[in-house]
Parts: sequence; structure tokens; C-alpha cells
Amino acid sequence: MSIFFPPLPDFPPAPPLPPTRWATVYATPRLISVDTDSGYGRTAYDDQGVSTVLPREAEAEALGTALIAALDSSRMLLAPEVYEFMDRDAVKVRVDRKNETLMSFGSYADKRALFKDIRLVLVRERDEEIFLTATKHRRGDDFQSIEGTVQQISRHAPKTEIGNAVLEIISLCQ
Repeated sequence: MSIFFPPLPDFPPAPPLPPTRWATVYATPRLISVDTDSGYGRTAYDDQGVSTVLPREAEAEALGTALIAALDSSRMLLAPEVYEFMDRDAVKVRVDRKNETLMSFGSYADKRALFKDIRLVLVRERDEEIFLTATKHRRGDDFQSIEGTVQQISRHAPKTEIGNAVLEIISLCQ
């Protein structure tokens, strides 16, 4: 006895994700690092983007300018480039290099000292709006979004306002 399966209907392809840009802001008592992230759906640090390290006392305008530059360098990657970009080993190499830069800039002895009091803000831009999300530092380089801490600001707001919004979200990080 054979089983008959009717042919599957032709489904239209899934619509592409809307154009999105990403960045991250790391803050320690000694520095603030604003970095470009890229990807498609999932993201990771992009060493081809902009990475700006500022002293912790940096002016809000400098921080806002750095964030816009990082977002402008973000890339939405398609297959097969996204697979190579998100390769676990490739991401680890890029992030390790970035961490060494931060340890040098902030005069941290090792990665553990760097991550002791670190804060992370996740940044996403879509439709000319920037969304800032505070995170909770769990351990090492493991962070979790804090529900209810998303702040939205226009990409076209003055750089000082953008920088102040980032500083406010940093203060909500745990």
C-alpha cells in the first residue's frame, strides 16, 4: 500500500528583514566604547565598522557623534557572507582583539578586571529611530536585556541628546 502526499503549494518567499543597523556601547568606570555591530537577525562586533573608545567623562556630544558613526557603518549581511561573519571562531577572534584594545586603553590587567564593572547598551536603528536597551551583566561576556528599559530617540536628534540618552541607559544597566 502506498501513501499519497499531495504536492505542497508554492509559498511566496518570506519578506526580507527591514533595513536595520546595530551598535553596542560598553561602559566601565574608566572608558566608554562605542562599536559597530553587523549581521542579519543575529549580530556581532564588526571590526570593519567604527569603534570609538572615549574616556568615561566624555561629553554627551562626543558620545552621540560616536554612536551615529557606528550605526552608519553597520551592515546587513546576506548569505553566504553572514555565515562566515557569524562563524563562532571568527567572532571570538574579533571580540578578543577588541577586548585587548579596551584593556590597553583602560589600563586593565586582564579580561576579568575589564568585565568586573562593565555595562552594555544594545543599540538598534530602524526607520530613522534609535532604540537603546539596558542589559544586566551576568558573568564574563554574558549579558541579558532588562525588560522595560528600552529608550527610543530620533536619529536626527541633536548629538548631545543622543549622547545623554545613552548615558541615561548606561545608568540603568546592572
